Amino acid sequence: MNAKKSGADTDNCRNAREAVFRYDQAHAPIMKFDTDPKKDKVEWENLKKKKQRKIK
Repeated sequence: MNAKKSGADTDNCRNAREAVFRYDQAHAPIMKFDTDPKKDKVEWENLKKKKQRKIK
């Protein structure tokens, strides 16, 4: 006895979800780091300070 698939179990839905996943992966932002470790550290410290200011 074959049960009819419905909702997220259908082939069409699985294909759509996989397509969205692949699109998101292909268009994900690429993290860029400077080649100067000292500059990276300064930028990281500044980012942490900004986040802490928002929390307070």
